[in-house]
Amino acid sequence: MTAFAFRAFGLFLGLLASWSCSDDSESAADAMNPPGLMEGSTETTLSRTQPGPWQWVDDPEVRSASDTPSGYALRVGSDPGLLVVYMEEGGACFNAQTCALADNLDGYDAAKFNAEFVESGLGERGVFSTTSASNPLRGANFVFIPYTTGDVFAGTRPAASAAAYNFVGHANVGQALERAASDFPNLTRVLVTGSSAGACGTYLNFEAVRARFPSATVHLLSDSCPLLPNLPPALQARWRSTWGIAALPQGCSQCIKANGGGLEELPSYLASQNPASRFALVSSDRDAIMTAFFSFCHNGNSCNTLTLPDLVTNAIPFAQGLGQMRQNLSTAHPNWNFCTFANDTEHIHLLDGFESKACDSGELLRDFVARIVEP
Repeated sequence: MTAFAFRAFGLFLGLLASWSCSDDSESAADAMNPPGLMEGSTETTLSRTQPGPWQWVDDPEVRSASDTPSGYALRVGSDPGLLVVYMEEGGACFNAQTCALADNLDGYDAAKFNAEFVESGLGERGVFSTTSASNPLRGANFVFIPYTTGDVFAGTRPAASAAAYNFVGHANVGQALERAASDFPNLTRVLVTGSSAGACGTYLNFEAVRARFPSATVHLLSDSCPLLPNLPPALQARWRSTWGIAALPQGCSQCIKANGGGLEELPSYLASQNPASRFALVSSDRDAIMTAFFSFCHNGNSCNTLTLPDLVTNAIPFAQGLGQMRQNLSTAHPNWNFCTFANDTEHIHLLDGFESKACDSGELLRDFVARIVEP
């Protein structure tokens, strides 16, 4: 446990250095620009019949935590019936320590998209690849929603003053969905997915996606955000009070409990309300990043500051919670599916190594994803 705690805390603090000191100055001459990407494209219309490169869309209604305008990116695929809604990773902002770690709170625009997503080659890695025959999503239409609000895409609380953060992630998702519904009118399947913070957002935006695409079957794939049965109620209460997510999702009375908890009931609620949909979680059973984040407010830990001793002696029992979540949901809901990795601390699985990883069951991760989205 001690070695793991040091690794978890090191990764947690390492994010601060890597995110705050990231260099966005890489030139196009030194960067990758593989097929399917277009540098600097800010088109406002898409060809609905021909597959094409990523295109950035400026949308003044999409706002960052600092209230700067942002947008999203779209890509037309070869399968007109399949849309993937991908929400980006990037931390969470619910105290000074975590807000210092959260990505893009100052905004995200075409230049950042081009530098961090296009030129870096990220837009052709893992599930985004259009050239790998092993990627089951290679022909899908995509909407990529950057993470700029620190609220796991669930916030409904605009800033009360210029000094406060603007937690409007849920509305940002709604704007992107509205555009996608216009550009992709012939959908039969929609996969709402994301990694880390974006993975948490999949649960909290599933109903919005389903409502926007009523003629399509909507599936959910969460990469590295299990809503554990032992998720601290005080931590959930902090999220609700900070981000304003008390009203989400509507209809799930058990998702809001008197002690501040209840979000752990959301995966079961969604599965029971949507029996034709498939729900899936991909997670390491010792995910170092999520162990650190979920240890805030746990068993006497502060909700404001996490220390190394907290993780050495008082970390949330992540693997135990993940096992309980899997047992509970698999028993009650045949439409819940799990790809887990035992004794693994890795965080995020849909990008690097996506096509070669194998779940504990022996099933390749790429085949697991194919099974979730198959017609």
